[in-house]
This record gives sequence, C-alpha cells and structure tokens, in this order.
Amino acid sequence: EKRNYSQRFRGMHFISVDENKLENCTACYLCQTVCPAECIHIIAEEREEDKNPVGVPKEKRPLSFDIDALRCCYCGFCEEACPKDAIKLSRNYELAVSTRGEGIYNLEHLTREVKGRG
Repeated sequence: EKRNYSQRFRGMHFISVDENKLENCTACYLCQTVCPAECIHIIAEEREEDKNPVGVPKEKRPLSFDIDALRCCYCGFCEEACPKDAIKLSRNYELAVSTRGEGIYNLEHLTREVKGRG
C-alpha cells in the first residue's frame, strides 16, 4: 500500500518541459553549482534555431543532464536555485535499483510534463 506523504516531500527529480516538448532547462549550471552532494553533471550545447519557439528564446540546452540519485541528499537546493523552474523534486519515493548504474538518471529519464508534484 502506497503511503501518502505531504506536498512538501522531496523525492525523485524531474526536468519540466513546456507545451512544445522542449525542456525548460537552459543549462545555466546553477543547480550543479549549488549541489552539496555534487551529484548533478551537465554538458551544454547550443539549441537549433528552428527549435526556438516564438517568445523568449532558449539559446542553450543540456546535451546531457545526469543526476546520481544514490549520492543525492534530496535537500532541494537545485530546485530553489533554478531560475527557469526546470528542475523539480517529485513525490515519487520508490527509488530502489539493482545496480549502481541504474541509480544515475539521464536527461531522457528525467524529462516530463509538469502535472503537479506527484
């Protein structure tokens, strides 16, 4: 039976995407810089011109965005530091993995549409 934790519970990370399915992360490295566990690793690249929708352009994007969930202390500093509200901590607490490699989550695993913190 799943336990119902408070709305303030900090579980697994995710990267939010906008309505055009573009990640909100602009690879500014603030989350990586503020992380006390040094578990976030980002490599940035320039975004293609045709992928910039009308409005404020997102010039950079993460080429890779890895979080080592086994090193993370789930402090929430990354979520607080993000100027684009891109990285969030969900309420998902089922984080068991069989090997250490499965505990390192990449950009493909982390991106999802925001539907609350659930």
